Amino acid sequence: MINYERFSILWEFTELDAEGLPSAAELTRMKDFENALCAVMQADHAALLVMVFTEPTHREFIWLARHKSAFQTRLNTAESLGAKLPITLDHETDALGEFYLSYATKVVERLKPTVG
Repeated sequence: MINYERFSILWEFTELDAEGLPSAAELTRMKDFENALCAVMQADHAALLVMVFTEPTHREFIWLARHKSAFQTRLNTAESLGAKLPITLDHETDALGEFYLSYATKVVERLKPTVG
């Protein structure tokens, strides 16, 4: 049985536009960071980006990884591609990917047509 390592990378918005949304420059930096991280994580299937949430003050990237140390090493590689990023990292061991599966199950249930 694999115990997945779940990582949550939280990007706090630092540049907002007039409507209170992330600036175009910050959106570009987030996209570049996500692409760089996907490239280093998914090249050898070390981790998989399973969800991205965007809230009014931050964006959260949820990853499932096989090994904690490999994820952290690759994260440092991706971070070195640019300036210091406004991110924080959270980690939990997630037996069988329960966090993702519980969320995905709820989404599927909401999408089912109602009978009536």
